[in-house]
Amino acid sequence: MAAERPAGSRARFQPSPFLRDILNTVAATGILMVSLVLTTRWVAEAFSSADFGVYGLARRLVGTLSIYSNVAGLTLVRFLAIAEDDRAREGHLLGATVLSLGPGLVLFGAGLLLPEVAARLAFDDATRRGAAVAMLGLVVTTALFNLLYAYYRGTGRVALGNVWNIALVGVGPMLVVLAWAGTGRIDVMIGGAALVLLLAAVPLAGPVLRGWGGAARRDLPQRLREQLAFGLSRVSGGLAIGGLTAVGPYLAIRFATAAEAGYLVAGQLLLRLVDAGTAAFGVVALPRIAELHAQGQREFIRDRVEDVVALAFHLGAFATLHLLVWSDVIVRAWLGDRYIPAIPLVRIVLVSAVPYCGYTLLRSVIDVLDERAINTRNTVTAAGVTLALSLGAGVLGYGAVGLAVATTGGLMVLGALSVHFLWVTLQPRGDALLLGRGAVLAAGTGWPVSGCGSCCQRDGPSRGSSDLAC
Repeated sequence: MAAERPAGSRARFQPSPFLRDILNTVAATGILMVSLVLTTRWVAEAFSSADFGVYGLARRLVGTLSIYSNVAGLTLVRFLAIAEDDRAREGHLLGATVLSLGPGLVLFGAGLLLPEVAARLAFDDATRRGAAVAMLGLVVTTALFNLLYAYYRGTGRVALGNVWNIALVGVGPMLVVLAWAGTGRIDVMIGGAALVLLLAAVPLAGPVLRGWGGAARRDLPQRLREQLAFGLSRVSGGLAIGGLTAVGPYLAIRFATAAEAGYLVAGQLLLRLVDAGTAAFGVVALPRIAELHAQGQREFIRDRVEDVVALAFHLGAFATLHLLVWSDVIVRAWLGDRYIPAIPLVRIVLVSAVPYCGYTLLRSVIDVLDERAINTRNTVTAAGVTLALSLGAGVLGYGAVGLAVATTGGLMVLGALSVHFLWVTLQPRGDALLLGRGAVLAAGTGWPVSGCGSCCQRDGPSRGSSDLAC
Protein backbone atom coordinates (compact mmCIF):
# COMPACT_ATOMS: atom_id res chain seq x y z
CA MET A 1 0.00 0.00 0.00
CA ALA A 2 2.71 2.44 1.02
CA ALA A 3 4.68 1.61 -2.08
CA GLU A 4 1.74 2.51 -4.28
CA ARG A 5 1.21 5.96 -2.80
CA PRO A 6 4.20 7.70 -4.40
CA ALA A 7 3.20 6.38 -7.80
CA GLY A 8 -0.29 7.75 -7.23
CA SER A 9 1.15 11.10 -6.20
CA ARG A 10 3.24 11.30 -9.32
CA ALA A 11 0.24 10.48 -11.48
CA ARG A 12 -1.81 13.18 -9.77
CA PHE A 13 0.69 15.85 -10.85
CA GLN A 14 1.08 14.56 -14.39
CA PRO A 15 -0.01 17.37 -16.78
CA SER A 16 -2.74 16.54 -19.25
CA PRO A 17 -1.96 16.47 -22.99
CA PHE A 18 -3.95 19.71 -23.34
CA LEU A 19 -1.84 21.45 -20.69
CA ARG A 20 1.37 20.06 -22.17
CA ASP A 21 0.41 21.48 -25.56
CA ILE A 22 -0.34 24.88 -24.04
CA LEU A 23 2.98 24.95 -22.16
CA ASN A 24 4.84 23.79 -25.25
CA THR A 25 3.19 26.48 -27.35
CA VAL A 26 3.89 29.16 -24.73
CA ALA A 27 7.57 28.19 -24.77
CA ALA A 28 7.66 28.17 -28.58
CA THR A 29 5.93 31.55 -28.72
CA GLY A 30 8.48 32.97 -26.30
CA ILE A 31 11.32 31.77 -28.52
CA LEU A 32 9.57 33.24 -31.56
CA MET A 33 9.17 36.59 -29.85
CA VAL A 34 12.85 36.69 -28.90
CA SER A 35 13.86 35.84 -32.47
CA LEU A 36 11.48 38.48 -33.84
CA VAL A 37 12.90 41.11 -31.49
CA LEU A 38 16.46 40.24 -32.54
CA THR A 39 15.62 40.19 -36.24
CA THR A 40 13.92 43.58 -35.97
CA ARG A 41 16.90 44.97 -34.05
CA TRP A 42 19.37 43.82 -36.68
CA VAL A 43 17.28 45.21 -39.55
CA ALA A 44 16.96 48.54 -37.71
CA GLU A 45 20.74 48.69 -37.29
CA ALA A 46 21.61 47.64 -40.84
CA PHE A 47 19.18 49.86 -42.77
CA SER A 48 17.94 53.43 -42.79
CA SER A 49 14.77 54.43 -40.94
CA ALA A 50 12.93 54.64 -44.28
CA ASP A 51 14.04 51.13 -45.31
CA PHE A 52 13.10 49.84 -41.87
CA GLY A 53 9.65 51.36 -42.37
CA VAL A 54 9.29 49.60 -45.73
CA TYR A 55 10.37 46.30 -44.15
CA GLY A 56 7.90 46.70 -41.29
CA LEU A 57 5.05 47.68 -43.60
CA ALA A 58 5.84 44.76 -45.92
CA ARG A 59 5.64 42.28 -43.04
CA ARG A 60 2.38 43.86 -41.86
CA LEU A 61 0.88 43.68 -45.37
CA VAL A 62 1.95 40.04 -45.66
CA GLY A 63 0.04 39.33 -42.48
CA THR A 64 -3.04 41.00 -43.95
CA LEU A 65 -2.88 39.56 -47.48
CA SER A 66 -2.20 36.02 -46.25
CA ILE A 67 -5.04 36.13 -43.74
CA TYR A 68 -7.18 33.96 -46.02
CA SER A 69 -4.71 31.14 -45.34
CA ASN A 70 -5.16 31.66 -41.60
CA VAL A 71 -8.90 31.21 -42.10
CA ALA A 72 -8.27 28.12 -44.25
CA GLY A 73 -6.00 26.79 -41.51
CA LEU A 74 -8.59 27.47 -38.82
CA THR A 75 -11.15 25.63 -40.92
CA LEU A 76 -8.75 22.72 -41.48
CA VAL A 77 -8.05 22.40 -37.73
CA ARG A 78 -11.76 22.23 -37.01
CA PHE A 79 -12.52 19.58 -39.63
CA LEU A 80 -9.47 17.46 -38.83
CA ALA A 81 -10.46 17.44 -35.15
CA ILE A 82 -13.90 16.00 -35.94
CA ALA A 83 -13.00 13.87 -38.99
CA GLU A 84 -14.24 10.28 -38.76
CA ASP A 85 -11.41 8.53 -40.67
CA ASP A 86 -8.16 8.99 -42.62
CA ARG A 87 -9.98 9.47 -45.90
CA ALA A 88 -11.88 12.44 -44.50
CA ARG A 89 -8.69 13.92 -43.06
CA GLU A 90 -6.83 13.57 -46.36
CA GLY A 91 -9.75 15.09 -48.24
CA HIS A 92 -9.87 18.10 -45.94
CA LEU A 93 -6.10 18.58 -46.30
CA LEU A 94 -6.46 18.61 -50.09
CA GLY A 95 -9.26 21.14 -49.88
CA ALA A 96 -7.30 23.37 -47.53
CA THR A 97 -4.26 23.18 -49.83
CA VAL A 98 -6.30 24.55 -52.74
CA LEU A 99 -7.86 27.29 -50.61
CA SER A 100 -4.57 28.25 -48.94
CA LEU A 101 -2.28 28.47 -51.96
CA GLY A 102 -4.63 29.52 -54.77
CA PRO A 103 -5.21 33.20 -53.90
CA GLY A 104 -1.56 33.81 -53.01
CA LEU A 105 -0.34 32.40 -56.32
CA VAL A 106 -2.74 34.69 -58.17
CA LEU A 107 -1.42 37.73 -56.27
CA PHE A 108 2.19 36.71 -56.87
CA GLY A 109 1.54 36.26 -60.59
CA ALA A 110 -0.06 39.70 -60.79
CA GLY A 111 2.94 41.20 -58.99
CA LEU A 112 5.36 39.63 -61.46
CA LEU A 113 3.38 41.05 -64.38
CA LEU A 114 2.87 44.53 -62.88
CA PRO A 115 5.67 45.13 -60.35
CA GLU A 116 5.53 48.93 -60.45
CA VAL A 117 1.79 48.94 -59.86
CA ALA A 118 2.28 46.60 -56.90
CA ALA A 119 5.00 48.89 -55.53
CA ARG A 120 2.80 51.97 -55.78
CA LEU A 121 -0.11 50.20 -54.12
CA ALA A 122 2.02 48.82 -51.30
CA PHE A 123 4.60 51.54 -50.64
CA ASP A 124 3.46 54.56 -52.69
CA ASP A 125 6.81 54.31 -54.47
CA ALA A 126 7.31 52.66 -57.88
CA THR A 127 11.05 52.22 -57.24
CA ARG A 128 10.25 49.64 -54.54
CA ARG A 129 9.11 47.04 -57.08
CA GLY A 130 11.67 44.47 -55.88
CA ALA A 131 10.34 44.70 -52.34
CA ALA A 132 6.75 44.48 -53.60
CA VAL A 133 7.37 41.29 -55.60
CA ALA A 134 9.32 39.73 -52.72
CA MET A 135 6.45 40.63 -50.39
CA LEU A 136 3.92 38.85 -52.62
CA GLY A 137 6.20 35.81 -52.76
CA LEU A 138 6.24 35.86 -48.97
CA VAL A 139 2.43 35.84 -49.01
CA VAL A 140 2.51 32.51 -50.90
CA THR A 141 5.05 30.81 -48.67
CA THR A 142 3.39 32.16 -45.52
CA ALA A 143 0.19 30.48 -46.69
CA LEU A 144 2.16 27.27 -47.21
CA PHE A 145 3.52 27.40 -43.67
CA ASN A 146 0.09 28.23 -42.21
CA LEU A 147 -1.23 25.11 -43.92
CA LEU A 148 1.51 22.95 -42.39
CA TYR A 149 0.98 24.37 -38.91
CA ALA A 150 -2.78 23.89 -39.12
CA TYR A 151 -2.29 20.29 -40.27
CA TYR A 152 -0.15 19.49 -37.23
CA ARG A 153 -2.58 21.24 -34.88
CA GLY A 154 -5.58 19.42 -36.28
CA THR A 155 -3.90 16.02 -36.05
CA GLY A 156 -2.82 16.53 -32.44
CA ARG A 157 0.89 17.07 -33.14
CA VAL A 158 1.18 20.54 -31.68
CA ALA A 159 4.74 20.03 -30.42
CA LEU A 160 5.99 19.08 -33.90
CA GLY A 161 4.21 22.06 -35.39
CA ASN A 162 5.94 24.30 -32.86
CA VAL A 163 9.35 22.93 -33.87
CA TRP A 164 8.69 23.89 -37.48
CA ASN A 165 7.33 27.24 -36.34
CA ILE A 166 10.52 28.05 -34.46
CA ALA A 167 12.74 26.87 -37.32
CA LEU A 168 11.00 28.63 -40.21
CA VAL A 169 9.38 31.68 -38.63
CA GLY A 170 11.90 32.32 -35.86
CA VAL A 171 15.39 31.12 -36.75
CA GLY A 172 15.07 31.40 -40.55
CA PRO A 173 14.62 35.19 -40.81
CA MET A 174 17.42 35.71 -38.28
CA LEU A 175 19.81 33.76 -40.49
CA VAL A 176 18.65 35.71 -43.55
CA VAL A 177 19.47 39.03 -41.89
CA LEU A 178 22.82 37.80 -40.59
CA ALA A 179 23.81 36.43 -43.99
CA TRP A 180 22.54 39.14 -46.36
CA ALA A 181 22.07 42.40 -44.46
CA GLY A 182 25.40 43.49 -45.93
CA THR A 183 23.81 43.67 -49.38
CA GLY A 184 21.94 46.79 -48.28
CA ARG A 185 18.81 45.57 -50.08
CA ILE A 186 15.58 45.34 -48.14
CA ASP A 187 13.99 43.24 -50.90
CA VAL A 188 16.64 40.55 -50.25
CA MET A 189 15.58 40.45 -46.58
CA ILE A 190 11.93 39.94 -47.55
CA GLY A 191 12.66 37.46 -50.34
CA GLY A 192 15.02 35.46 -48.14
CA ALA A 193 12.29 35.05 -45.53
CA ALA A 194 10.00 33.79 -48.30
CA LEU A 195 12.52 31.16 -49.41
CA VAL A 196 12.91 29.90 -45.84
CA LEU A 197 9.16 29.35 -45.49
CA LEU A 198 9.17 27.41 -48.76
CA LEU A 199 10.74 24.56 -46.76
CA ALA A 200 7.28 23.91 -45.29
CA ALA A 201 6.55 22.04 -48.53
CA VAL A 202 8.89 19.22 -47.45
CA PRO A 203 6.74 17.69 -44.65
CA LEU A 204 3.51 18.60 -46.44
CA ALA A 205 4.37 16.85 -49.69
CA GLY A 206 3.84 13.32 -48.32
CA PRO A 207 0.29 13.65 -46.92
CA VAL A 208 -0.87 15.87 -49.79
CA LEU A 209 0.40 13.46 -52.47
CA ARG A 210 -1.00 10.50 -50.56
CA GLY A 211 -4.41 12.12 -50.49
CA TRP A 212 -4.23 13.09 -54.15
CA GLY A 213 -3.32 9.56 -55.18
CA GLY A 214 -6.01 7.89 -53.06
CA ALA A 215 -9.75 7.89 -52.65
CA ALA A 216 -9.71 11.31 -50.94
CA ARG A 217 -9.31 13.06 -54.30
CA ARG A 218 -12.83 12.02 -55.28
CA ASP A 219 -14.13 13.79 -52.18
CA LEU A 220 -12.35 17.06 -53.01
CA PRO A 221 -15.43 18.93 -54.36
CA GLN A 222 -17.42 17.99 -51.26
CA ARG A 223 -14.58 18.96 -48.91
CA LEU A 224 -14.18 22.29 -50.67
CA ARG A 225 -17.90 23.01 -50.25
CA GLU A 226 -17.77 22.12 -46.56
CA GLN A 227 -14.73 24.27 -45.90
CA LEU A 228 -16.06 27.19 -47.90
CA ALA A 229 -19.37 27.02 -46.04
CA PHE A 230 -17.53 27.36 -42.73
CA GLY A 231 -14.64 29.60 -43.71
CA LEU A 232 -15.83 31.92 -46.47
CA SER A 233 -17.85 34.14 -44.18
CA ARG A 234 -14.79 34.41 -41.91
CA VAL A 235 -12.40 35.65 -44.60
CA SER A 236 -13.73 39.18 -44.39
CA GLY A 237 -13.19 39.05 -40.64
CA GLY A 238 -9.63 37.86 -41.12
CA LEU A 239 -8.94 40.64 -43.61
CA ALA A 240 -10.52 43.08 -41.18
CA ILE A 241 -8.25 42.14 -38.27
CA GLY A 242 -5.23 42.24 -40.56
CA GLY A 243 -6.34 45.56 -41.98
CA LEU A 244 -7.00 46.95 -38.51
CA THR A 245 -3.31 46.75 -37.67
CA ALA A 246 -2.04 47.46 -41.20
CA VAL A 247 -4.05 50.60 -41.91
CA GLY A 248 -1.91 52.76 -39.59
CA PRO A 249 1.48 51.92 -41.15
CA TYR A 250 -0.08 51.87 -44.65
CA LEU A 251 -1.51 55.38 -44.31
CA ALA A 252 1.59 56.64 -42.48
CA ILE A 253 3.58 56.36 -45.71
CA ARG A 254 0.98 58.62 -47.34
CA PHE A 255 0.12 61.03 -44.52
CA ALA A 256 3.47 60.99 -42.67
CA THR A 257 6.76 59.23 -43.55
CA ALA A 258 8.06 55.72 -44.18
CA ALA A 259 10.09 55.99 -40.98
CA GLU A 260 6.94 56.68 -38.93
CA ALA A 261 5.28 53.68 -40.55
CA GLY A 262 8.13 51.65 -39.09
CA TYR A 263 7.58 53.24 -35.68
CA LEU A 264 3.94 52.14 -35.71
CA VAL A 265 4.94 48.59 -36.63
CA ALA A 266 7.44 48.58 -33.75
CA GLY A 267 4.65 49.51 -31.34
CA GLN A 268 2.48 46.71 -32.68
CA LEU A 269 5.35 44.26 -32.24
CA LEU A 270 5.56 45.14 -28.55
CA LEU A 271 1.81 44.63 -28.39
CA ARG A 272 2.39 41.11 -29.69
CA LEU A 273 4.84 40.53 -26.86
CA VAL A 274 2.05 41.22 -24.38
CA ASP A 275 -0.18 38.50 -25.81
CA ALA A 276 2.67 36.10 -26.68
CA GLY A 277 1.74 33.67 -23.93
CA THR A 278 -2.00 34.16 -24.10
CA ALA A 279 -2.13 33.50 -27.85
CA ALA A 280 -0.95 29.95 -27.15
CA PHE A 281 -4.32 29.25 -25.57
CA GLY A 282 -6.09 29.96 -28.85
CA VAL A 283 -3.68 27.78 -30.82
CA VAL A 284 -4.27 24.74 -28.64
CA ALA A 285 -7.82 25.36 -27.44
CA LEU A 286 -9.80 25.29 -30.69
CA PRO A 287 -9.82 21.51 -31.30
CA ARG A 288 -10.30 20.78 -27.58
CA ILE A 289 -13.18 23.25 -27.16
CA ALA A 290 -14.79 21.84 -30.31
CA GLU A 291 -14.78 18.39 -28.67
CA LEU A 292 -16.20 19.72 -25.38
CA HIS A 293 -18.93 21.64 -27.18
CA ALA A 294 -19.89 18.53 -29.16
CA GLN A 295 -20.15 16.65 -25.83
CA GLY A 296 -22.49 19.29 -24.37
CA GLN A 297 -20.01 20.55 -21.75
CA ARG A 298 -21.44 24.07 -21.78
CA GLU A 299 -21.02 24.75 -18.04
CA PHE A 300 -17.38 23.66 -18.11
CA ILE A 301 -16.73 25.97 -21.06
CA ARG A 302 -18.49 28.83 -19.26
CA ASP A 303 -16.25 28.46 -16.20
CA ARG A 304 -13.13 28.33 -18.33
CA VAL A 305 -14.18 31.43 -20.28
CA GLU A 306 -14.46 33.21 -16.95
CA ASP A 307 -10.88 32.18 -16.19
CA VAL A 308 -9.73 33.34 -19.62
CA VAL A 309 -11.27 36.80 -19.24
CA ALA A 310 -9.64 37.15 -15.82
CA LEU A 311 -6.29 36.06 -17.29
CA ALA A 312 -6.56 38.61 -20.10
CA PHE A 313 -7.29 41.43 -17.68
CA HIS A 314 -4.75 40.64 -14.96
CA LEU A 315 -1.86 39.61 -17.23
CA GLY A 316 -2.57 42.33 -19.77
CA ALA A 317 -2.85 45.09 -17.17
CA PHE A 318 0.38 44.09 -15.45
CA ALA A 319 2.36 43.76 -18.68
CA THR A 320 0.93 46.96 -20.15
CA LEU A 321 1.83 48.99 -17.09
CA HIS A 322 5.43 47.86 -17.14
CA LEU A 323 5.80 48.30 -20.89
CA LEU A 324 4.41 51.83 -20.64
CA VAL A 325 6.82 52.73 -17.83
CA TRP A 326 9.87 51.24 -19.50
CA SER A 327 8.97 51.81 -23.16
CA ASP A 328 11.63 54.51 -23.61
CA VAL A 329 14.32 52.21 -22.23
CA ILE A 330 13.03 49.30 -24.30
CA VAL A 331 12.94 51.24 -27.57
CA ARG A 332 16.44 52.69 -27.12
CA ALA A 333 17.95 49.34 -26.11
CA TRP A 334 16.06 47.47 -28.82
CA LEU A 335 16.21 49.74 -31.87
CA GLY A 336 18.83 52.31 -30.87
CA ASP A 337 18.83 56.06 -30.26
CA ARG A 338 17.83 56.74 -33.88
CA TYR A 339 14.35 55.48 -32.97
CA ILE A 340 13.68 57.69 -29.94
CA PRO A 341 10.91 59.47 -31.95
CA ALA A 342 9.03 56.14 -31.94
CA ILE A 343 8.50 56.21 -28.15
CA PRO A 344 5.25 58.28 -28.07
CA LEU A 345 3.70 56.14 -30.81
CA VAL A 346 4.71 52.93 -29.03
CA ARG A 347 3.09 54.12 -25.80
CA ILE A 348 -0.17 54.98 -27.53
CA VAL A 349 -0.40 51.56 -29.18
CA LEU A 350 0.38 49.74 -25.92
CA VAL A 351 -2.70 51.23 -24.24
CA SER A 352 -4.77 48.69 -26.21
CA ALA A 353 -2.94 45.65 -24.79
CA VAL A 354 -5.70 44.48 -22.42
CA PRO A 355 -8.56 44.48 -24.97
CA TYR A 356 -6.25 42.92 -27.57
CA CYS A 357 -5.38 40.10 -25.15
CA GLY A 358 -9.11 39.58 -24.58
CA TYR A 359 -9.70 39.18 -28.30
CA THR A 360 -6.80 36.78 -28.93
CA LEU A 361 -7.84 34.59 -26.00
CA LEU A 362 -11.55 34.47 -26.79
CA ARG A 363 -11.77 34.26 -30.58
CA SER A 364 -11.35 30.46 -30.68
CA VAL A 365 -14.07 30.04 -28.05
CA ILE A 366 -16.44 32.25 -30.04
CA ASP A 367 -15.77 30.29 -33.25
CA VAL A 368 -16.72 27.04 -31.53
CA LEU A 369 -19.80 28.22 -29.64
CA ASP A 370 -21.53 29.87 -32.58
CA GLU A 371 -21.37 28.81 -36.22
CA ARG A 372 -22.29 32.34 -37.24
CA ALA A 373 -19.27 34.48 -38.10
CA ILE A 374 -19.37 36.46 -34.85
CA ASN A 375 -15.64 37.19 -34.94
CA THR A 376 -16.07 38.47 -38.47
CA ARG A 377 -18.80 40.86 -37.38
CA ASN A 378 -16.70 42.10 -34.48
CA THR A 379 -13.51 42.56 -36.49
CA VAL A 380 -15.25 44.27 -39.40
CA THR A 381 -16.87 46.69 -36.96
CA ALA A 382 -13.55 47.40 -35.24
CA ALA A 383 -11.73 47.77 -38.56
CA GLY A 384 -14.39 50.21 -39.73
CA VAL A 385 -13.86 52.30 -36.60
CA THR A 386 -10.09 52.20 -37.13
CA LEU A 387 -10.32 53.17 -40.80
CA ALA A 388 -12.70 56.06 -40.12
CA LEU A 389 -10.54 57.40 -37.30
CA SER A 390 -7.35 56.93 -39.36
CA LEU A 391 -8.67 58.76 -42.40
CA GLY A 392 -9.96 61.55 -40.19
CA ALA A 393 -6.62 61.85 -38.40
CA GLY A 394 -4.73 61.85 -41.69
CA VAL A 395 -6.92 64.45 -43.39
CA LEU A 396 -6.85 66.72 -40.32
CA GLY A 397 -3.06 66.55 -40.21
CA TYR A 398 -2.54 64.63 -36.97
CA GLY A 399 0.02 62.40 -38.68
CA ALA A 400 1.39 59.23 -37.12
CA VAL A 401 0.15 60.12 -33.62
CA GLY A 402 -3.42 60.29 -34.90
CA LEU A 403 -2.98 56.97 -36.71
CA ALA A 404 -1.68 55.34 -33.51
CA VAL A 405 -4.70 56.63 -31.58
CA ALA A 406 -6.99 55.26 -34.30
CA THR A 407 -5.42 51.79 -34.09
CA THR A 408 -5.73 51.78 -30.31
CA GLY A 409 -9.39 52.80 -30.54
CA GLY A 410 -10.16 50.00 -32.98
CA LEU A 411 -8.48 47.35 -30.82
CA MET A 412 -10.41 48.55 -27.78
CA VAL A 413 -13.68 48.18 -29.67
CA LEU A 414 -12.68 44.68 -30.79
CA GLY A 415 -11.86 43.48 -27.28
CA ALA A 416 -15.05 44.93 -25.84
CA LEU A 417 -17.23 43.27 -28.51
CA SER A 418 -15.59 39.86 -27.93
CA VAL A 419 -16.12 39.96 -24.17
CA HIS A 420 -19.68 41.28 -24.54
CA PHE A 421 -20.74 38.44 -26.86
CA LEU A 422 -19.48 35.69 -24.54
CA TRP A 423 -20.90 37.44 -21.49
CA VAL A 424 -24.35 37.50 -23.06
CA THR A 425 -24.05 33.94 -24.43
CA LEU A 426 -22.60 32.12 -21.40
CA GLN A 427 -23.56 34.51 -18.56
CA PRO A 428 -20.54 33.75 -16.34
CA ARG A 429 -20.26 34.98 -12.74
CA GLY A 430 -18.59 38.36 -12.86
CA ASP A 431 -17.62 38.39 -9.18
CA ALA A 432 -15.09 35.58 -9.77
CA LEU A 433 -12.98 37.81 -12.02
CA LEU A 434 -11.67 39.95 -9.15
CA LEU A 435 -11.32 42.91 -11.50
CA GLY A 436 -11.35 45.47 -8.71
CA ARG A 437 -8.63 43.74 -6.71
CA GLY A 438 -6.60 43.20 -9.85
CA ALA A 439 -6.77 46.88 -10.77
CA VAL A 440 -5.75 47.92 -7.26
CA LEU A 441 -2.84 45.44 -7.29
CA ALA A 442 -1.65 46.63 -10.70
CA ALA A 443 -1.83 50.26 -9.60
CA GLY A 444 -0.11 49.46 -6.31
CA THR A 445 2.82 47.77 -8.01
CA GLY A 446 2.89 50.33 -10.78
CA TRP A 447 3.38 53.39 -8.58
CA PRO A 448 6.82 52.44 -7.20
CA VAL A 449 7.85 51.05 -10.58
CA SER A 450 6.97 54.36 -12.22
CA GLY A 451 9.07 56.15 -9.64
CA CYS A 452 11.95 53.79 -10.30
CA GLY A 453 11.66 54.43 -14.01
CA SER A 454 11.68 58.17 -13.34
CA CYS A 455 14.86 57.94 -11.26
CA CYS A 456 16.60 55.72 -13.81
CA GLN A 457 15.84 58.14 -16.64
CA ARG A 458 16.46 61.41 -14.79
CA ASP A 459 19.88 61.94 -16.31
CA GLY A 460 19.20 60.22 -19.64
CA PRO A 461 18.48 61.79 -23.02
CA SER A 462 14.86 60.67 -22.91
CA ARG A 463 12.48 61.72 -20.14
CA GLY A 464 9.57 59.53 -21.25
CA SER A 465 9.36 57.50 -18.04
CA SER A 466 9.57 60.61 -15.91
CA ASP A 467 6.70 62.15 -17.81
CA LEU A 468 4.61 59.03 -17.37
CA ALA A 469 5.32 58.88 -13.63
CA CYS A 470 4.26 62.48 -13.24
